[in-house]
Amino acid sequence: MFTILGARAAGRYGRAPPALLTRPREMSSVPGSFDLSYTEARSPQPAPARLVSVSVGTPPERYTQQQVLDWFGEQNPKIRKLFHNSHIDSRALYLPPRENGCVVEESHQQLIDKHLAGVLELAPPAIRQALEPLGVAPDDLDFIVCVTSTGFLCPGISARLIQHMGLR
Repeated sequence: MFTILGARAAGRYGRAPPALLTRPREMSSVPGSFDLSYTEARSPQPAPARLVSVSVGTPPERYTQQQVLDWFGEQNPKIRKLFHNSHIDSRALYLPPRENGCVVEESHQQLIDKHLAGVLELAPPAIRQALEPLGVAPDDLDFIVCVTSTGFLCPGISARLIQHMGLR
């Protein structure tokens, strides 16, 4: 999981923020709907986005491609070839438990629960690690972008982290 942070206090990174963003405007043509395109209050051109800090959170256990193949008992030559020719040396994973030498089948809900538990374990320390060298507090965050190749959560990871960490 990669956590990328943007902060309001851009002045701490070498220049002041270009302007504040305006609030959404109610659209007159459709009552109760809003125009969610934000515009800058003092500048016709939006400031370019800048990456100010990156931190990584991964599960503590790492496995080689061969270990993953062995864990699941994969014998299909095409799949084995794909794993061995992927240029991936290792993966950090939460693998399913084994009982009597066999991988325990996990339900869809168990996979979602495991994914969420992993996110809530790994992401807060990664966020703090990204903020610390910048001298930025969690309350300074305007947004969190989370990228993962595992699972689908609704509400999404960002919303869950905002709630879990007490962000605004």
